[in-house]
Amino acid sequence: MNDFSRTLQYRLPVFTFLGAATLSASGQTFQFNLRDANLGIRKEGAAAEVVVNLGPFARFSQATPGEVITITNVMPAQLAAALPELAGARWSVTSATISGDGGDPAYPPRSLWLSRERPGPDTPATPWIRQNTITQGSAANRVSSIGNTAKDYARFQSPDPLANTATVIVIPSGHPLSYGVVMGPNGNLGGTFGQSGSVEGTVPADFGPDRPARLDFFEMLTASGADVGKPGRHLGYFELRSDNTLTFIAAGGTGPVPQPARILLLTRTAGTSSVTFESVAGLMYRLRYTDALGMAAVSNWLTGAALTATGTNSLLEDATALAARFYAVETLP
Repeated sequence: MNDFSRTLQYRLPVFTFLGAATLSASGQTFQFNLRDANLGIRKEGAAAEVVVNLGPFARFSQATPGEVITITNVMPAQLAAALPELAGARWSVTSATISGDGGDPAYPPRSLWLSRERPGPDTPATPWIRQNTITQGSAANRVSSIGNTAKDYARFQSPDPLANTATVIVIPSGHPLSYGVVMGPNGNLGGTFGQSGSVEGTVPADFGPDRPARLDFFEMLTASGADVGKPGRHLGYFELRSDNTLTFIAAGGTGPVPQPARILLLTRTAGTSSVTFESVAGLMYRLRYTDALGMAAVSNWLTGAALTATGTNSLLEDATALAARFYAVETLP
């Protein structure tokens, strides 16, 4: 067990991984069970932070390919009351298994489920990698502490329909049991996450009806041997919209095989190639390119920018010094 968890157990003897009796009726204050996934939201300068219990991680790990899950564990009014302006807020979704948690052995101890910010709303993030049980162990303990400390704070607060329910807890920013303190200032689980980068994303400044915030969600089962260093499994992405609604869209949607989009126009100006193509509003498209046209399938070409179409014609751009390059536009599932 890491120093953080050991300190909490010393200061708060009732805090255990098996849970503790609440001070109010069951289900009225924030609840957390091991293997639950938590959404954490904080914003610099805000008076409070929010933790939402999204339920067991298996809800997302075992989602049907392409399934859209509407998150009802948090209501728009609860987010609006705690954080009236979400633009600029930092958010994450995390879960973990720990030794002795009594869960499904198909998910070994010290496995991690972590979010990662997308480079752009329609560009998937690079997967986190799988690591061995020792390397992932400290991070797994820290992830579990997000839910346990939130639950412990809630036990000493009165139930409240906006600030303290079975699935939502609002905690003052900077409180020792707050999400931000456990996560750490750099969004790397207090330095316990042994990979470069943050598990948090930032809600964009232009957050609005046409610009949601998205976080990819990855599963990293503990690895050994040749599996160490392999990419985690992409489960899908969470989408936070400006009406304070949250959904999860599972990866690998089924349906017809995506067809290539028809390119209408290709122009080049000041080192940028612009590809105009036919599109269907709501579908996602990605640019592919190659510098040497041969027998290779388009699916093996390099990938470029991507977008979600809003009309019948769309535009993708490629900044390159090469004047001769071949392009195709693929429809993503």
